[in-house]
Amino acid sequence: MDSPPQEPEELDALVLPAAAGNAARNTGSEKELDALVLRAAAGDSDAVNALLTRFRPYLRLMGGLKAPAILRQREDASDLVQKTLTDAARGIRDFRGETLEELEAWLMRILDRNLLQAIRWHTADKRDVRRETDPLAGEGAAGLVWRTAAAGHPAASHYAFRGEAAMLLAEAIEKLPHSQRVAVSLRYLAHQPLTAIAETLETSPAAAAGLVRRGVEALRILLPRELAELS
Repeated sequence: MDSPPQEPEELDALVLPAAAGNAARNTGSEKELDALVLRAAAGDSDAVNALLTRFRPYLRLMGGLKAPAILRQREDASDLVQKTLTDAARGIRDFRGETLEELEAWLMRILDRNLLQAIRWHTADKRDVRRETDPLAGEGAAGLVWRTAAAGHPAASHYAFRGEAAMLLAEAIEKLPHSQRVAVSLRYLAHQPLTAIAETLETSPAAAAGLVRRGVEALRILLPRELAELS
């Protein structure tokens, strides 16, 4: 009997420093974004468009990670994000926050609502969607958690990103080719094994490992210096 395939070793890994999650906090850029949020809440259409443009990569990343497999197979995350951005633009006067993090949490509530509606639409009378697992359950509505267990670093490390730092990380991942983006996101944000990533991408675990490596190599270039420390 053939032995089960071994998960290929990731020779190239992106190691984010413990302080990375706070790197973009309390900066002039963060304060400017908070000021933009206030303008958007007051109905400034230019501010609304600027903020929603910044949030698009982040929402697309989160939508792809939070969607159960059955939904990822039937609906493009871009459609879900576009509906969320449209709903946010139309309902911005209902937003009662004053900071970037409060806007982020508000947008995530809209995304979660649209995600739930999409799940109900695609699974009506077919299955109990509660059996599907949300890979980000328990992490909170806002922010990203990067998990790494690189070669030479046997213990997994968790780094939380909030506010602008989360958006910068999402923007960098958004620039990767589709397969690399999915592989890196599932590996480091959803913490899935290479076998599961291979199944999602309909490829082999070895090929999935290659996609992860190439994606990480690209992120070394794309990520701003204050967010990444490369091994």
